[in-house]
Amino acid sequence: MFQDKINRIIAGLDDAIEIARANAIQSIYAESLFRIFNEGKDKNENQIGGYSNRYKKVRAKKGYQTGYVDLTFTGTLKNSINRDNKKVFFKNNYGIKISGYNEKNFGKRIFAPSKTEAEVWSKELDFELKKLWKS
Repeated sequence: MFQDKINRIIAGLDDAIEIARANAIQSIYAESLFRIFNEGKDKNENQIGGYSNRYKKVRAKKGYQTGYVDLTFTGTLKNSINRDNKKVFFKNNYGIKISGYNEKNFGKRIFAPSKTEAEVWSKELDFELKKLWKS
C-alpha cells in the first residue's frame, strides 16, 4: 500500500512540476507587468526613476502620470513581453532593445523577476507536491 503511493507520487512528479511551472510563469508574468508598468518599479522593487521636467510636460499633455517612470507611453514595450508555460520573454527585437536601453539608462535591472516574483515558483511547486502527496 505504501509502495503504491510512492509509485503514484513518482509517476505524477513530472506533471506536478509542469503544472507548477506553468502556474508560476502566469503569476510572474502578471506580477512583473504590474510592477514595471503600473508601479514603475525595478526588480528590487524600487522606483525606476523620475522623468525630466521636459518629458513630464509631454506626458501630461497625453494625460499620463508624471510622478515616476513607468515605461508606458505607447504600450509597445509592454506588449512586446510574452510568456508560454516555461518562461517570460520578449517576442520581438524592439522589446529586447528598449528594455536593454532602459536598464542601462537607469542603471538598474528592471525586467528580471523581483524576489517576491521569484518565490512564486517555489510556492507553486510546494503546493503541487503537497497535492500529489495527498492523492
